[in-house]
Amino acid sequence: MKIPRYFYTFDMSRLHYMKNYLICCIVSLVSAITLPAQAPKLPFTHISNDQGLSNSTIEAVFQDNQGFIWFATRDGLNRYDGAEIITYRNNPADTTSLSDSYIRCISEDQEHNLWIGTINGLNRFNRAKNNFTRFRHQASDPNSLSSNGVTSIAADKKGNLWIGTDGGGVNLLDNSRNRFIHFHHQPSTANSLA
Repeated sequence: MKIPRYFYTFDMSRLHYMKNYLICCIVSLVSAITLPAQAPKLPFTHISNDQGLSNSTIEAVFQDNQGFIWFATRDGLNRYDGAEIITYRNNPADTTSLSDSYIRCISEDQEHNLWIGTINGLNRFNRAKNNFTRFRHQASDPNSLSSNGVTSIAADKKGNLWIGTDGGGVNLLDNSRNRFIHFHHQPSTANSLA
């Protein structure tokens, strides 16, 4: 029985092809491992109390649709336009000021309203008047914010505003009726919040 020639001939061009293929694979793997480790050199501008920041402890940073950078600090809300900082704080004598100076979170809804969460309520910034509307928990109103300790704010694609609270669960703002719908843990309901 005669064995066909292609069973025992060694094709040097195939060996050369395989060698080049393996080299390319190794180079690609090494590049993938080493390239991300090389951080680009980015210029940074440092903003501190010397530049007008009201407090050096930043709880959140947010850029609004107009390009302003907002800093949530433990002593006021700071708006930065790239050159100047304007600070907003609670003024007990002014009901249109922030509900508290300890700011935890910032968000913007689809209508470009800026929302600010504090340790003592939720606030909507009125750009035209440069003041705030407060939303706070009221024991006599079941449609008010469930807890004044606002920890997070998020706007969804449907235009809803969701507010996370400390001890009061999650609130959904019904803007059309100016009321809050509460979601919290209910031991008797399996699919309630954990």
